Amino acid sequence: MIHALINGREIHDTKRARDRHSSLNQQSRTAEDMAKLLSTKESEVASAVEATNKQLAEVNTKLRALQLAPSRQDEGETEADQASAISQATAEQMALDISGQLLRDLLSKTRATAAEVGNQGGTKNVFGNQGRGYQIGTSYGSITGNIS
Repeated sequence: MIHALINGREIHDTKRARDRHSSLNQQSRTAEDMAKLLSTKESEVASAVEATNKQLAEVNTKLRALQLAPSRQDEGETEADQASAISQATAEQMALDISGQLLRDLLSKTRATAAEVGNQGGTKNVFGNQGRGYQIGTSYGSITGNIS
């Protein structure tokens, strides 16, 4: 069944047009779902960055206190114990520094991806460069008129 004659081209099967419309709706829903997922992940990563920064501040405070504190030999702590505690705190500080940097990089990439998904916005249809005639995406009605 011929549905319409547009610019000399026959448009058949309205089912195909409906399938394309359904596909566009599905793509739109997928983009919305992706944007929601990215937003959720962005807030999770931002929370992780904040928690890492808090832990790093606590370790830095602990490390400074260990480095400035005199040896507490009267409490049974040896210089080796103090050196070990400083070494452990330094290792924890380095691990948190690296984790924080990785999380900040991940947050940056998540935000960039979210911006990219947000910029896609919708569907863009290009019908050609003639600048005349009918340009129609989906029509369930009849099309009449002269094309000049």
